[in-house]
Amino acid sequence: SKMEVAGERPKRTHRAPKRLLGDIDDRDIRRAIENSLKQQKRVERSVPEAPIFYPTAEEFKDPLGYISKITPQAEKHGICKIIPPEGHKPKTDFPKERSARFPTKRQAVNSLQEGKPFKEGDKFYTEGYRKYAEDFRSQYLSSHGLDPAECSEAEFHAKLEKEFWRIVETGSEEGGVDYA
Repeated sequence: SKMEVAGERPKRTHRAPKRLLGDIDDRDIRRAIENSLKQQKRVERSVPEAPIFYPTAEEFKDPLGYISKITPQAEKHGICKIIPPEGHKPKTDFPKERSARFPTKRQAVNSLQEGKPFKEGDKFYTEGYRKYAEDFRSQYLSSHGLDPAECSEAEFHAKLEKEFWRIVETGSEEGGVDYA
């Protein structure tokens, strides 16, 4: 029996919260939310095509000069795409010495939409990084049925971009990139 003192409210007894639907718990709710996010589809909108430029090897000897030359045409659209000539090898600041180690950043592609900062990646020597990238590329392509020999280069890049956005938007597959 409870004893009440005049002017005081009786103390409430603490009860566990009622379950929503039988034996569903917080883990089940979190899992349902994660699954619903994975099932969201990317909305594709019809966007006018940007102009595409195909410079010759001679025109592209000076890429910045070429960009200056096409700027009046391209700026009308706000964006453009430049397809380098076949065999073009851009100059890079990539370490030339085999003994130089360089750091990378690790980009978790499946969690890009969460806005988390990139983590520190591994440190590589030039040849080790090249081998790492080539091994990853061939393993990933074969495990996902993507064969560059089955389509044009443009179609292949479109497939890769679609695959990238599928992973970014659904988080359905863990994957990361170490980049220099």
